[in-house]
Amino acid sequence: MSSMANTQFTAAGKRVVALICAMAMAMAGIVAMIGLQASPARGEPVAPPEPVSATGSLTGVVVGADGPIDEDSLIEVKAFTSDGDFGSGYVRNIGAKAGTFSIEGPAGVSVTRVTFQDDNMYYLGHEATLAQPLSIKAGEDTNLEKTTLQPAGWLIGEVHGPDGAAINDDARISIAAYDGDGSRVASGMVETFGEFDNHYVIRGIPSPTTISRLVFYVDSGPYRGITVDLEPQPEVVGGSHVTGPAVIFEPAGWLVGKVTGPDGADLDPNSSIRVNAYNDDDEDDEWVGRGHVETEGDQKGTFRIGGLPDDTKITRLQVSDSNGRYKEATVEVALTVSAGEGVAVEKTIELAKAGGLSGKVTGPDGAELDPNSDIEIYAYN
Repeated sequence: MSSMANTQFTAAGKRVVALICAMAMAMAGIVAMIGLQASPARGEPVAPPEPVSATGSLTGVVVGADGPIDEDSLIEVKAFTSDGDFGSGYVRNIGAKAGTFSIEGPAGVSVTRVTFQDDNMYYLGHEATLAQPLSIKAGEDTNLEKTTLQPAGWLIGEVHGPDGAAINDDARISIAAYDGDGSRVASGMVETFGEFDNHYVIRGIPSPTTISRLVFYVDSGPYRGITVDLEPQPEVVGGSHVTGPAVIFEPAGWLVGKVTGPDGADLDPNSSIRVNAYNDDDEDDEWVGRGHVETEGDQKGTFRIGGLPDDTKITRLQVSDSNGRYKEATVEVALTVSAGEGVAVEKTIELAKAGGLSGKVTGPDGAELDPNSDIEIYAYN
């Protein structure tokens, strides 16, 4: 009988244990569904709560000196703290909120400086250093007092190719404008499509400025560069478009060629290779022109030296990599370039790889270098 009782008790105990386990599993499921976390066991480390990233915003209003900002402007606003960047954004130029901006950044810092730059150059750049820094609070807008930008002036004029022809669509011609003191005051481009097709356009000229000289650089295209001294000298004032004289470009020749690495290998895309052309027959060892070697894309390995006057003689090409990936090379040639025509260097220029020396520099006791340091290393034989 004692044996039978023990057997019945053991069976009952097993049922109780099974019931307890089932209840524990059910409770664990409920905890999982409602997102509760079980308490850690004694001595088990407790993970700290996830930090909450707090941000605030710098807001403001921008106007032009003559009224609301131009809808064609594209004004970038950058804000800075004493330790670095706070953030950046653009001024809205259309709609009910035109003229306003909002820049989100970290809370708990103070903005000490704000800059304004119109990418489309309808307005002059402006920098505001705040006598009283603006404290950025979490979840709040901190307002900068209204900013007034001064309108910039423009100089626009017609351009023509030889015999009054239109400028080639693929031509790239840049311009530098100089005032009466010979100081460079603005730059621009020759437009070959759009609203200002076949015009030069120089934006962002301070007001008032008297323009005395324009220098046209032909980066690509069958034209010669030209310097134009203006007489009379136009005065450009803010918000105005002043018409300059028409400019006619004379035809020019160009030189093309190809450069590779050792054994015809593609050039290192991190190289920066230029080709300078000279005429050694000239008593002054005349420099003729310069071109940049493409290291990526469909034109990889090619160079072009444009803007060459009629009957330009070239006797030597000097090829160098400013990034030091390749050794400098000199190539003797005997070429004559005529206006309006291109001449190709028959032989591909092959560059040899340059050697290098690398190492590591630290501060005292292996410490990281100060990021504001500027350390140069010289090697001697």
